[in-house]
Amino acid sequence: MGQIKAQQVIDTAKRLLKLTQTNEFDGDFNIWLEKGYRKLYNLNTYVPCDAYFTISNGRIQKPKGYHEFIGAAVAANTPIVFRSNKYLSTTTAAVPIEVTYYDYFDSCQEVGDYIYFGSLTGDATEVHLWWLGVPVDDECNISIDEEAEEALKYFMAWKYAEENNGIDVEKKIQYYAGMFDRESGILRGHIAARDARQRKYQLTSTATGVLNFYPY
Repeated sequence: MGQIKAQQVIDTAKRLLKLTQTNEFDGDFNIWLEKGYRKLYNLNTYVPCDAYFTISNGRIQKPKGYHEFIGAAVAANTPIVFRSNKYLSTTTAAVPIEVTYYDYFDSCQEVGDYIYFGSLTGDATEVHLWWLGVPVDDECNISIDEEAEEALKYFMAWKYAEENNGIDVEKKIQYYAGMFDRESGILRGHIAARDARQRKYQLTSTATGVLNFYPY
C-alpha cells in the first residue's frame, strides 16, 4: 500500500468541488484533512515510528504527529533504555544487552510539547526515540495511505459544504457525508483485517528492536 501527500488529497477534493483555480481555502482544507484523518482512523492505526533526536537541557521536543511514547534509548555513560510497560518489557528481547532499564512513567516524563529525560541521561547528546504517531512526510505534512483518498476527499467536501452557502447546500452536505460514511466503512474493514494480522507481532518485534539497538 503506497503513501500519498496531503496536497494530493486536497487537490482531489477541490476537483470534486470544482475549486481547481483557487487557493483561497487552503488553510481550511489542511485543517479539515487532519480532522478527517483522525476521524477516519482509530488508535490501532497510529503507526510505530522511530528517529534520532538531539537532547538539549535534558529534553527533546515531541516530533510532529506524536501520539504515544513506546520507548527510548540513550548512549550515556551506561546505555539506558526507557520503556513503557504497555508496549515493552525486558523479557521480550530475544538477546538482552547490558543496559540499564527504566520504567518510562517513573523516570522519563512528558510535559507539554517536550519529553524530559533529566539527569539520568548524563552528558548524552542524542536519543533514539520510538513512538506511535500520525505518519508525516519530509515536509512534516500528513502522509496518507492511497486507499484513504476517497473517504478523505468526501470528508473535506462535506466540511466545505457546511461552511459555505450555495444552491442545494443541504443536499450536498447529506451526499458528501453519506459518501464519507460509505467509503470509510469500506476502509475500516481493510484496516481491521490488517491490524489483526499485525497485532500479534507488534509487542515482541518492537521490544526486540528497542532493547537491542546498540550500536547506533
